[in-house]
Amino acid sequence: MLALVFGESVVSVLRLLPFSVLGVLLAFAGIQLALVIQDVHDRKELFVALLMVGLALVFNLGVAFFLGIAVAYVVKNERMNV
Repeated sequence: MLALVFGESVVSVLRLLPFSVLGVLLAFAGIQLALVIQDVHDRKELFVALLMVGLALVFNLGVAFFLGIAVAYVVKNERMNV
């Protein structure tokens, strides 16, 4: 989003940040995303979460998001048993 609005000037601003700061931000974001597992209560939700993790590792986060939403809808409506 920033790149679309500000163009190449965002890249020069990001280069000013040291890699250690970016690493800490990445670690914090990863920890926050890992805490999502606390909201999983049953087997169906765990299946969808693990499926999305696998899809994100194999393809990308966008594919994982859209397929995860579709699978969650199918599982919620009990059209598929897990």
